[in-house]
Amino acid sequence: MNNKTKYSIIQLIKNLFQLKANQGYAVKNAGYTPDYNRLIILELSRLEIISPKYEYELKVLSNNIRRFLFGECDSVLLYNILFYLNKIYTIIFSIIESVDLLIEYVAYLSNHIGLTNDINVYKKMIDDIYFANAKVIIGK
Repeated sequence: MNNKTKYSIIQLIKNLFQLKANQGYAVKNAGYTPDYNRLIILELSRLEIISPKYEYELKVLSNNIRRFLFGECDSVLLYNILFYLNKIYTIIFSIIESVDLLIEYVAYLSNHIGLTNDINVYKKMIDDIYFANAKVIIGK
């Protein structure tokens, strides 16, 4: 993936997050508070089926998010990030399928969700994705 494509993807993500921030105002004023834990589980389930080619790697990523991020950070923030990343990556994976996109997914999570307890969580997630990818390749 070249730098121009990466820059375009990053701009698309930033624009979508800004739209989401503006749309949430009406819901907050209505007094409705969604169950973000259920919504996060739904988004993690959606993450696992983004690409049939990388199904195993996506399940590993989903399990790592459940293990390391779910319950450890702000659930509203985690839901919003997962929601838009899943929408964007569904489109991107339909065009380009690469394990590097999963690494970009983790990089985006690490840039926007800061954990106070362990900084090596994201490195472990990346290592697990590469290990899962190697396991699939060896299995073939």
